[in-house]
Amino acid sequence: MGELALAWAGLRHRPGSWLLLALGAALAAVMPLAAVGLQERAAVGAVEQAVAAVPDASRGVLAVTSRDLRGPELTGVSGRVQAGFADAGLLAPTRALAFRALSLQGTDTTVAALDPLADEVALASGRLPASCAPTACEVLAVSSGGVADADLAALTGPARGLGLVVTGTATLREPLLVGLGLVAPGQPLLLGADPGAMADLEGLTLYGRNLAWFAPLDPAVVATRGADRLAGSLDRLSAEVGLVSGPLNLVWPDAAVLDAAARGQDSAGRFAVLGVGAGALQLGFCLVLAAGRRPSARQHGTLLGRRGARPAQVLAVAALQAGIAVLAGVVVGVLGGLGVVLALGGASSVAGASAALGRAWPVVLGLGVAAVLGSLAVAVGPTVRPRTVRLGLVAMVVVAGGLALLALVRPTSDPRAPLPVAALVALTLAVGLVAALLWTPVVALLGRTGGAVRHPGRRPLHRITLLAARRPLLPSLTAGFLAATLATALLAGSWSESTRRSAEDRAAAAVPLDVRVSPGTQVPLPATVVDAQRLTSVSPEVVVSGVTSTTVGAFAGSSGAVSLPLAGVDPAVLPLVHRWPTVTGSDVGAAELAARLRTSAPPPDGPTVPAGTRRLVLDVRGLDPDVTLGVWLAGPDGQERQARLLQQGPDEAYADLPGGPAQTVRALEIGESADHITHRQHGIGEGSTDRQLPAGTLRFGGVRADRHALPWSWAGWGADSVDVRADGQGALSARYQIRDARAVLQPGWLPRERRPVLPVAVDPVTAARAGSRGTLGVTVNQTTVPVRVVAVLPRMPTLGERFVLADRAAVSALVDAQAPGTAPVLQVWVSAPGESRAGVRDALAATASGATVSDRVDLARTFAADPVTRGFVALLGTAGAVAFLLALVAVVGGLRGERETAAADLFALEVDGVVPASLRRVLLARAGLVLAVGLPVGVLGGVGLALATARLLATGPDGRPLSPPLHIVLLSGPTGLVLLLAVAGPVLAALVTAGLTLREPRLAPPELDLR
Repeated sequence: MGELALAWAGLRHRPGSWLLLALGAALAAVMPLAAVGLQERAAVGAVEQAVAAVPDASRGVLAVTSRDLRGPELTGVSGRVQAGFADAGLLAPTRALAFRALSLQGTDTTVAALDPLADEVALASGRLPASCAPTACEVLAVSSGGVADADLAALTGPARGLGLVVTGTATLREPLLVGLGLVAPGQPLLLGADPGAMADLEGLTLYGRNLAWFAPLDPAVVATRGADRLAGSLDRLSAEVGLVSGPLNLVWPDAAVLDAAARGQDSAGRFAVLGVGAGALQLGFCLVLAAGRRPSARQHGTLLGRRGARPAQVLAVAALQAGIAVLAGVVVGVLGGLGVVLALGGASSVAGASAALGRAWPVVLGLGVAAVLGSLAVAVGPTVRPRTVRLGLVAMVVVAGGLALLALVRPTSDPRAPLPVAALVALTLAVGLVAALLWTPVVALLGRTGGAVRHPGRRPLHRITLLAARRPLLPSLTAGFLAATLATALLAGSWSESTRRSAEDRAAAAVPLDVRVSPGTQVPLPATVVDAQRLTSVSPEVVVSGVTSTTVGAFAGSSGAVSLPLAGVDPAVLPLVHRWPTVTGSDVGAAELAARLRTSAPPPDGPTVPAGTRRLVLDVRGLDPDVTLGVWLAGPDGQERQARLLQQGPDEAYADLPGGPAQTVRALEIGESADHITHRQHGIGEGSTDRQLPAGTLRFGGVRADRHALPWSWAGWGADSVDVRADGQGALSARYQIRDARAVLQPGWLPRERRPVLPVAVDPVTAARAGSRGTLGVTVNQTTVPVRVVAVLPRMPTLGERFVLADRAAVSALVDAQAPGTAPVLQVWVSAPGESRAGVRDALAATASGATVSDRVDLARTFAADPVTRGFVALLGTAGAVAFLLALVAVVGGLRGERETAAADLFALEVDGVVPASLRRVLLARAGLVLAVGLPVGVLGGVGLALATARLLATGPDGRPLSPPLHIVLLSGPTGLVLLLAVAGPVLAALVTAGLTLREPRLAPPELDLR
């Protein structure tokens, strides 16, 4: 009890340094718990963000079965599904019965029933259905939106033949019905109000049907309950219903949601390691405090020894003092950390907070023990030879460097691996150790140059200043702690700016210009819903460009044969791609690549079909039932569509067109009819002999549009697989034999030997496979054509790892010659600079709502707001900021400790007549030595850490690869501000502290107060 009383007396008499020790221990304990809280919040936020990112029309859960359930069996299954949805945390589902699409007088229509119906539609006329019997069922004629809704009133008559009585018209308000795939987009609906009763309708008994239940997904509910728990509940529901009433399929955006949950789980190890490193960094403050207490602690120990205390008792007193202070700090830190966890929302109950403490308590306990042992070793430990200390520090630096080197040289692809973050923490601690090691050599170097001080009166003060090298423990630890904290702060600032830039790079890779329109659940071909004329009318600076894509074979017949996407891009838009060097990783500029890809002679356009044409008639002889004839047309959007030419008498064929804008003729295609294919293949399969391929000669003449002759010229038409000859009288004969390749006639045709080799840009793997010659063959419709590699791009926005990129016009000409219609416009790029962006977005919202519209600026904000990245940056920044504030306290405390340590020197100098102002300059100069070592090493260490981060954490906080790769930003506004505060803060703290020191009327002799 005597030791405890002495320890408590020491704590009460001089509580300042012990309170600071408790503060350091508290902050060290907070960091691991804060890391757990931030990681849990990041995991929850990642799931919530993933669910919110799913389009509204697809953000739901659909349970569907194709079994014809009725009566009690239907009631039982419905009860199980509703209970399963409730167990998963979902709202009560809407029950639906949907028949497969029927053709009612040529209009594809879906018959369905919803319960409840009133909430899912907006009534436009008439009334809601009120009855449904086996012979007659009331329905609404409903528009489902999209681009192909028919006149709803025209459905009334055909519906009566099925026993359906139309009571009114409405518009569908529930997007999940179409978005989840229960009914086809763009079709009119006949909706009833009672799925069970409609299932018994006699007129629909023989038609296939799907019974379904669907409910929306709430991002907050999914995130709170957990994606794995949701998936488990839905899996159990499917299994339970499947055992009783056949298979029940569950449709929901499970891939995106579970992937987001996996990202959060994958980041747990990295958050934990960073939390340990942050806590260990705060322990450096405890060591600095212990170094400041060492002189007084040794004096207290000597005094207690003279009064009969044994060494063990002296050590016990010091251990109790450090232990009480650290224990109090750890308790406060744990309480604060649990408060942080609860505030972050990572745990919504005491049980959740306890779970967080259960994950972090070993680390907290270890940090507390380390704080006590470290304080004892520094404050009352035996004196160790400087050489031994230096060797120990060098060994620690070597170990940290080796760990970092291992992570740099052998990066792991395991996202859960904590090694990269552990190496980063080790490098941070190594920066502090290097600064501590450098302090003594720097002071010794200054001592050797002391004779260079020209003013004779300042030489004694210069020497006194350098006498600090006799007691290097406190200033070297202060310099090391300052360097480590400064490096951490700079790393946090640099990495925060780097992740922001990375978000912009990733957004530019996904949306190369300003807006990108891609396929959606209701629109498979985005060019069909993009009104280019309307967009360009917003501003003359708006550019609309479609990107075509088709699959071709490469290196056919070799072991390296592979299928590659051949993308066609207008070269004129390449210079408009944002962040071109970063998103492509290429040294070739966008303008230079555009010049290389641009073909010298674009293919001539074919004949034009006037706007508004409803029927196209072609004079043709020789058309028989064995073959089909189609004309390929391209509208202003560049999308190619085939119009089937049907025989009309012996010498004519016609095609019905939808009207609309003018269209360009791309090709004529002769194909084998379905009946001939069936007979020929059956003959081959059932016998042992071959059957003839369709062959013949077609003679083409004049063309009329809505009975008006067109200025149609057959000059220049030709084909690779058809013998084409012009007769000089405005007609064309085509002798064909349909083999494996399609028989295609094309305007502006050139023989193969006269066609220029297509210039392309390819990925590095394809380029290496092409070899030094830089040429390869691509196969389109069983025909191989040569292409020439003019550029190698490590990446290309919106394309995969393997690709072939070429001029869109040349790609269209190449594909049209072999397989027209197989290079659809799968994405539309829109450049909307400045204020035109809002107008473009409004125009697309009006016409392309069914497609996927991505905005580069909005996407960059989404990437920047990624919860995992933000949590990691927040933890790193908080650790750096708190440690830097403690470093300021350490600078102040170190200067005050230097004042106490050098009390004898200062007292002797004042007795010799040195004025206090000169003595303050001595203290300031000693503090300047600490800053002269700590600040430069910290800045250089921060730069080195940032550069190492590009390799260690280039995969992002969750360990997953980033594309484009993360580029570290060293020079930016945030890092400049951090650097300014990091340099100005310690200097200002030293100036103020030195200016307030030695202001007492008279210096007291040292060692008079040993309490």
